[in-house]
Amino acid sequence: MKKCRAKNFVFSAIQRCSVERLSRLSQMHVEMSSQERAIDQYIKLLRMDRLDENTGVESLQKTISYFQNVFSVHMTSEWFDGRLLFGDVLSELDAGLQWMKLNTQRIGFFLLPDKEESDLGQLETALLAAVSDCQQLVIRVRNRIPSKGEFSLPQKVDDRLQLAVCSLEKGATILDKFCSMASTQLSMLPDVEGIEVERLKEMLLGAIEKVHGKGKGAENYEVLKSHLYNLRSTLAEIANDIEKDIIVDPETEEKPFPPLLERAHARKQDAVEAESLRWQVEKKEAEITDLRKTIRSKNDDLSNFR
Repeated sequence: MKKCRAKNFVFSAIQRCSVERLSRLSQMHVEMSSQERAIDQYIKLLRMDRLDENTGVESLQKTISYFQNVFSVHMTSEWFDGRLLFGDVLSELDAGLQWMKLNTQRIGFFLLPDKEESDLGQLETALLAAVSDCQQLVIRVRNRIPSKGEFSLPQKVDDRLQLAVCSLEKGATILDKFCSMASTQLSMLPDVEGIEVERLKEMLLGAIEKVHGKGKGAENYEVLKSHLYNLRSTLAEIANDIEKDIIVDPETEEKPFPPLLERAHARKQDAVEAESLRWQVEKKEAEITDLRKTIRSKNDDLSNFR
């Protein structure tokens, strides 16, 4: 998702950047193509139904870092579509919340039938409620995005969006690691209906430690909820900021054509001028040929008089 967002930043900025900037970016086409091929491998695995939790994402992380670096180095000062940015981030948050909701529901599947009221059962209930609140806030924020005109994100809102993505990413990563360990354990014990609560707590603690490092067990269990609570409060602040019209429509100078079209028009004009010059040269060559014929004819006439 981050890769898609970074590419959209670059793409929208390319629509309004200068021809010189586009020319410099065109020199990176080969590098960008190699990054695209790395993504194609994941799409191929997805089509073959072989994309699962065991698939390595190192190349995907490298691709994300590459496009983020391209944007920060070459396009930071350029205009980009604020609505596209905002919509992409909200789509990421919505997809991440769906993923987290699914993994949260899996906690109940891992529990033994008579352990729904245990600490993990209560954790599942609290997480599902927080996820539902966050999803409603995402819808609320999306509905507040201006439908017309251009706008840029204030720095405060941009910082909060990054904080929201970070909170969701950490919480979802913890749950994903926990579910991966629990599902592996269940696959090794096909005749059981669930896993003991204490064993599940150990797995959850291990997943939290992989993300945050070691700490006190009781405090670590609250870390997962704190990520979602932070996300919920951050989304509420963003929604309030939008409702207070903090996002404004700045006056922007409209460019008649994207730089690619400007470059194409310039090349077309160059081709027209080159064709005109070629026609003039051919005309001069024809005149010179006629003049040579005339001179040759005059010379022949003079030789006859002699």
